[in-house]
Amino acid sequence: MRRMRTWGTLLWRLALAAGALIVALVAPPVVGYTPRLALGLLVVALGAIALFIPLRGRLAAYLHTAGAVALWLAIAWCVLSQVAPLTRPLTVVWPLRLLPILFVAAIWLWPQLSRTWQRRLLLALLAPSYAGLLLTAWASPAAPLNFKPEYVAVSSTGTLYVTDVRSPVIRVFAPNGALTAKLRPGLASRLGPPGPGFGPPGPFNDPERLGIYGTPTPARRGPAVPAGQIQPGGVTTRDPFGDEFRFCGLAIDSHDRLYVPDIVRSRMLRFLPNGRLDARWPIPTVGKSSRNCVAVSGDSVYYASQFGQVWHYDSQGHLLATKQLPSLIVAGLAADPGGDTVYALSLTALYTVDPRGDTITTAPLSTAGALRASDYTAMLAYPDRRLLLANVRNQRADLFCPDAGPCGAIGAHGDQPGQFEQMSALARDARANVSIADVSHRVVQRFDASGRVTAIYWGPDDDESE
Repeated sequence: MRRMRTWGTLLWRLALAAGALIVALVAPPVVGYTPRLALGLLVVALGAIALFIPLRGRLAAYLHTAGAVALWLAIAWCVLSQVAPLTRPLTVVWPLRLLPILFVAAIWLWPQLSRTWQRRLLLALLAPSYAGLLLTAWASPAAPLNFKPEYVAVSSTGTLYVTDVRSPVIRVFAPNGALTAKLRPGLASRLGPPGPGFGPPGPFNDPERLGIYGTPTPARRGPAVPAGQIQPGGVTTRDPFGDEFRFCGLAIDSHDRLYVPDIVRSRMLRFLPNGRLDARWPIPTVGKSSRNCVAVSGDSVYYASQFGQVWHYDSQGHLLATKQLPSLIVAGLAADPGGDTVYALSLTALYTVDPRGDTITTAPLSTAGALRASDYTAMLAYPDRRLLLANVRNQRADLFCPDAGPCGAIGAHGDQPGQFEQMSALARDARANVSIADVSHRVVQRFDASGRVTAIYWGPDDDESE
């Protein structure tokens, strides 16, 4: 019996060491989003040495216990430090990783005990079972996670505005990632300035939460305003369900005012940092707006159609000029923060437009000609005339330097932080942080100037709730 117990103990020690080694090789511990295989193997080696030191007595028992603890810590570190895929929330991933560790640890502990303690410590098997049930219940999301960010804009204070592919609202995130409010541009466009302002971060079709439940009021008509000027009022009703909206882009000026084209009603909307509608003016009715159809630089506002037209307005809504590009615009506009150049990306080339004249220049994306304009769906201009383009073919953001071709990249294809599946829009704040929306992963990731992920924004899809 004693020999069987000795062999059983040795077998469990071998199994624990082998399991820790396999885990360290397959899923090494992660530090700063980077797998550290050497650290995992080092902990396994130290634990195995301590576990198999051929000594007898109290010192050996302490060493064996320390070795077992080291190996279990290595397993837990390797499994729990793995970065959760962006397509699944942490509350779903972590319980599924933690439960097997608890269960196996209980099984490993059971034969180490005397028969008396086996009877007394039945809790060693029951506790993981109950913990698993609790963790599984906790893992059930309260709302479906179908939020699909499409366009983004960032203010100088770090406030992030994000549109949704499926709903007519703009989510407003604080710099710390908390969803603080929702902006309903369709409703604001109908009501006119000052508009309803920020609403609660709940369902957009809940009139009681919007505070506008009841019989629609008669239409309000403002004074006639010449074309091209801001309309201070407008024709509207207070129908809470009349806020249909389709987005084509977002932009923010140096005063943190948000510009949102209303392509349903052919209006440009401008919102103050508090969410109030500050101004609106008519824009041309086009067959189809381009993606990322609006850009702002200084006191100039630019709006583009997919067919190559670019309209130039001042900050008061006066139409200053109209440009016609030689081909279709596929990725929209980007304005140089210095105000002297507007970029437009077509199917075949990158165009630079001089706002002060009629000069339109073709700028190749790559001196080697290896990159195609059709590979890109969004564009961002830096103050030093560099351009960041969302490469949907390789799922990364390519950086281009003036007259030098590609000079860097952000991210890669994948489902971990810093990786993308379907990029849709780019934005940059005053601290040089770049925010990139990913439709498929349902998140917006923020990168610092070195290309490191510093924040991930996501939210439940509560816009279809009743």
